Amino acid sequence: EGLEEIGGNAFFKAYALESVELPSTLKKLGSYAFMDCEALVSVDIPDGTEIGVFAFRNCRALTTVKLPSYMKEIPQGMFDSCLALEEITLPEGLETIGELAFNYCKKLKEINLPSTVKTVSAYAFRNCMTMTEMDLSNVTSIGSFAFQYCYALKKVNVSGISELPAYIFSDCTVLEEVIISDKITS
Repeated sequence: EGLEEIGGNAFFKAYALESVELPSTLKKLGSYAFMDCEALVSVDIPDGTEIGVFAFRNCRALTTVKLPSYMKEIPQGMFDSCLALEEITLPEGLETIGELAFNYCKKLKEINLPSTVKTVSAYAFRNCMTMTEMDLSNVTSIGSFAFQYCYALKKVNVSGISELPAYIFSDCTVLEEVIISDKITS
């Protein structure tokens, strides 16, 4: 207790690190803080913690994550290449899924977006190969390649957007149903 900041790259490539207990006093988790901690299994991030980019990138064993309650954005690449991550609960009030946030989360089967999420950035769910459906009806902006290589994706609702970006569902080979609205202009 008492620790307020974990700097960028603090545990970078700590390959054998399996668990970490973050203090409730933590206010800032730096960019790349736990990147490449390949044995890290779970993490509980305290409320009020600001999180840098790619904080848990390539934590290949990570299966369980508790996010701060008042989080507004999943930062860029936060869980990029977390190959074992199967499910995650996103907090109400979340507004943005950052670029590459869940890229290569190959086992991520389902993710329920809170109604407050309005932006899904480019490449956000790219390579989520076991995800079967996604409800983005409250989302108003989606970036290019957001769902590329989601090979199991069968059904998606994008009825809240007015622009369908390039390559959004590229290589989604079993996609059967896409719900869009008449608001689509391009």
